[in-house]
Amino acid sequence: MNIRLSHGISNISPIILLVVYQTLSFFSVDNNFAIDALLMLLIIFSYSKSFQIKNILLFLFLFIIIITRYLFCHSSTIGYFAPIHHCTKYLNLLIGIFLSEMIGNLEKKQKKTVLSTVLICTIVTDIISVWYCIKNPLAIRYREFFGDHYPGIITFSSIFAFGLLAVLLIVIIIDNKIKKLDRVFLILLAMFSNVIMLLASNLTTPILLFLVMLAIYIVYKNYRDHKILTIVFSFVFVALLAMKDTILELVYNVLLKYDESFVATRLKAIISVLLRSGAETTTLDNRMEKYSISLNTFKNNPIFGAGFKNFDMNTIGCHQDWPDVLAVSGIVGLILLAIFLFIQFKHCYKKIAKAKIDRICLTISFIYILLLGILDPFMEISIMLIAFGFAPNISCFMKDGEIENA
Repeated sequence: MNIRLSHGISNISPIILLVVYQTLSFFSVDNNFAIDALLMLLIIFSYSKSFQIKNILLFLFLFIIIITRYLFCHSSTIGYFAPIHHCTKYLNLLIGIFLSEMIGNLEKKQKKTVLSTVLICTIVTDIISVWYCIKNPLAIRYREFFGDHYPGIITFSSIFAFGLLAVLLIVIIIDNKIKKLDRVFLILLAMFSNVIMLLASNLTTPILLFLVMLAIYIVYKNYRDHKILTIVFSFVFVALLAMKDTILELVYNVLLKYDESFVATRLKAIISVLLRSGAETTTLDNRMEKYSISLNTFKNNPIFGAGFKNFDMNTIGCHQDWPDVLAVSGIVGLILLAIFLFIQFKHCYKKIAKAKIDRICLTISFIYILLLGILDPFMEISIMLIAFGFAPNISCFMKDGEIENA
């Protein structure tokens, strides 16, 4: 089932609109909803290629259910802990997938223009954000409290998109010789700026996921004929992360309790910091509390979730997307969303004709968003654009004639 999107404003190039939209997405400009909505309408009306709506039918069904349940809750509140905030996550996901599909249908030269825009915008945002961190090491961690004092600093969703982008750029450099790539300086500069920004961010989750995804890639690269090892490594990591406190307490009380050597003393100090609550050391305790809130709501409404009738900070954690989806939509909603993401992954994977690097980067991105949803929000436009728009088209930076040999 195909639907032909209207030619609309035919004299406006969708490439120009994509560049403008991504500039606002990846360069931290304080734009508003009206600007985003206008740009999206222009992009839709100027996009002359056919769009396969069958790929998002399942998601549209889920989205309609979410909106219907929201309308019946009669809530007009806005804000982070409001029902409308949860609904906009699904809209973000839909927009991100649509734009990614549009990028995938471009010619190689056009793709390179669009993806280069992403790299340029991330470099500028990285430089601005690191500059603020030099003045205040907590600038990125508490960016929302500084407001107008730090204009252009990286946004909450973008830091995870930038972390994924850093991994993908390292992968394409490691997997291919530099001489095979176009715009090498831009790629290297974006890679280094993203890594430096991550290190300066004072945020545990983006750095942790960055290191984990690199480790997964290294395992794959060295054992690519034994793909099961990569899968096992991913699940072992998730299991270890879930048992983090138990493992640290065991190491502290059993292995290091009576050891007074210098190394043991330093290790005990680090473990104490990791186990101690407080925003100045770690936010893991707060994250686990939000996780428990959503999980308790899910336990009381396991099939279809609690919906939006009693949606507040005492029933929904409003932080990690997977637990929040469980709480609002139940196991049915979680399964539908997971199936849709897998269908989108499979759709992008099949469209990749020759470049092995595109498939590697797409797989890494898919694992990344699955893990990210356990710890933080992942249904954001910038994250979807990197995962399904940038990753499966990264081979556009390879020189002509090299893709076939990749």
